[in-house]
Amino acid sequence: MATLQLIHDRRGIKKASTPSTLRMMIRHKNTTASIPLEVQLAANQWNGKEVVKHPNEKQLNAVVKKKSSDIETAFMMIALGGEEHFINATEIKESILDKLDPDRIKLKEKEHCGHRFVPYYLQFMERRNAKGTNEIYERALKWIRKYDLEIESKDIEQLDRKWLEGLDKAMSVTNKKNSRSIMLRSVRAVFSHANEEGIVKTDPFIGFDLREETTVKRSMSLETLRTIRDWKVSPWQEEYRDMFMLMFYLVGINAADLFLAKKEQMVDGRLNYKRKKTGKLYSVKIQPEAMAIIEKYQGKDFLLSPMDRYNNYKNYLQHMNKALSTLGINYTTSSEKKGKAIFPQLSTYWSRHTWATLAYEIGIPVDVIGQALGHSDRQHTITMIYIRMDDKKVDEANRKVLDYLAKA
Repeated sequence: MATLQLIHDRRGIKKASTPSTLRMMIRHKNTTASIPLEVQLAANQWNGKEVVKHPNEKQLNAVVKKKSSDIETAFMMIALGGEEHFINATEIKESILDKLDPDRIKLKEKEHCGHRFVPYYLQFMERRNAKGTNEIYERALKWIRKYDLEIESKDIEQLDRKWLEGLDKAMSVTNKKNSRSIMLRSVRAVFSHANEEGIVKTDPFIGFDLREETTVKRSMSLETLRTIRDWKVSPWQEEYRDMFMLMFYLVGINAADLFLAKKEQMVDGRLNYKRKKTGKLYSVKIQPEAMAIIEKYQGKDFLLSPMDRYNNYKNYLQHMNKALSTLGINYTTSSEKKGKAIFPQLSTYWSRHTWATLAYEIGIPVDVIGQALGHSDRQHTITMIYIRMDDKKVDEANRKVLDYLAKA
């Protein structure tokens, strides 16, 4: 008889403080399988029945109860239909997951006989929700098709370590190590899923180096940022400098999110938007420093005037980054210039990283900085889904950063 048991999976975890996943364990005919509840807890935060000693234990217990109930209901439906036809626990797990998410059945129905790599890759990619993540998968697939002209007819089982190394070498012609690592991670995710489903017996990524190289952090000193803010720039550079400072004042907002923002997204002194890269909802309090710049460059339909002149924000961004790299140089004529650039490598990316660095300098907790930047804490991924983020903490952190900058 098949059974279910909720367990705190601590296998391979040595430190008690290291979080691990709650799982619904399925046992059937001497076989086991498990469904992760995606709730991460330290050793002392689970007493065998419920979440304890956790700052969000009430909410997490509600999540655990809901997910467990859904799994148990699906399991009961399976049991009523007769479980004797299931060979092992994995088959029961798959049936439960199918009942929890009917779209899985549709995807399975689409699967090509023989598990052709490209259809399988595309189906896996469809399950990724974030637009930015899908773009990475698409880029990787373009490279795969360019590297292997016969890939459309190949099964995933045919792609071995030699194939993977050849793909990495082909990518290296125009992609640096970190760019290749990002794309290859999407391919690895597909292989890992195929391995879990028993489609492939060997994973070519085992032992393959996907570590990224350490890059120079895009953050500047407080003094440099003040110099940029206060510099008497050439008239044509002023708008670009102001836009850079606005991005900083809005907690390092991404250029796409700022320049594509509409007037109606500014409500009750806050800028509300869905981040283009991740699709996450965001709400930033507009501090006086930011409001002064917004009022200076009011747009007609868009929040800011640059998009009244440009059809594509990327074109504006290109001009902006070029101008930022020349701040500090005084142009007397079109061919004459005096002085040198304050920060030659300056671009819009620096606003975000500099905000985070200055926040850290003045003691803003790392989790608040991560919340401000929209990063997901692995320990609290589910918590962030079910609990509305505390905007007040981010507002207070941003005010402290701006006051730090304002001090003489």
